[in-house]
Amino acid sequence: MNMRLTDWNASLAHAAELVDKLNQNGCNARAISYSMYDGRKGIAIQLFDRENNFSTEFKTGIFSTFGDMKNALNACYHRAMSAQFGRVSVSYTHLTLPTSDLV
Repeated sequence: MNMRLTDWNASLAHAAELVDKLNQNGCNARAISYSMYDGRKGIAIQLFDRENNFSTEFKTGIFSTFGDMKNALNACYHRAMSAQFGRVSVSYTHLTLPTSDLV
């Protein structure tokens, strides 16, 4: 089942918000959409190095509701933060780096 257009647009907006957060934290990130052969869509968060060379990518998978896609995007965000900065502690209100990483 394909995602409704309003859910897809909300998913793209949420991905853009997460990419903005990543970039504010020193990442070089972009969100792109991808399509399967049957027209179903997903979103990938890509990370690039300082010279804008592709580094890694985290894909959401394919979902039919905004709630499921939002959860997958949040997981991609946390994986991207981990990939960029090492282990990241998560609280309910914000992300914090472990104090052992702060020197």
